[in-house]
Amino acid sequence: MYRVLKNPIGQPYEMVKDIVFNQKFEWVWQRSSTQKESAESTYRGEHRLHTDAPFYSHILLQRPEYQLYPEVQSKHCNLFVDCLEEIIDANKNVIPFHHQDHMWTRLSVNATHPNTGIQYSMPHIDHRFPHYNMLIYLNDCDGETFIGDQCVEPEEDKVIVFEGNHHMRLPSSGRRVILIATLINYAGNI
Repeated sequence: MYRVLKNPIGQPYEMVKDIVFNQKFEWVWQRSSTQKESAESTYRGEHRLHTDAPFYSHILLQRPEYQLYPEVQSKHCNLFVDCLEEIIDANKNVIPFHHQDHMWTRLSVNATHPNTGIQYSMPHIDHRFPHYNMLIYLNDCDGETFIGDQCVEPEEDKVIVFEGNHHMRLPSSGRRVILIATLINYAGNI
């Protein structure tokens, strides 16, 4: 299940978009869309064929699985966190976690492009520990997100939060640019 959150589109969010769509924003080619590269690059799901789709990314906060703790990878990380915190604050009564007791575990801007062949990425879970995903569609492009058996239609500036297995369809034209963030809730655990 996913929830659509209100995006207040404040100054931090506008600054994030200006940075991401600037020609000088640095992108790195990722040949694998899942954390572990497998010997098989395709998978037949219940209704469709999936592939380990390559993409471009700008990692802001590296996932903790690589060294047991998340590490800042981009000079823009603090601004992106401010943007996400503004969204959380605007939704504190509807988010499925405590708005003050959370910690970011991964932040990345990802861009996918149209491709021939298989159009669906591999279903995956971002971490091997309980976490939430927050996804923001930064531009107007198709390329649905599938969370379990639910389909989320992208819209520019739309924010969703969810848990669990997910994948996406590559865009049919243009590029699909998203901000993906993961976080853990630690309310009552300290």
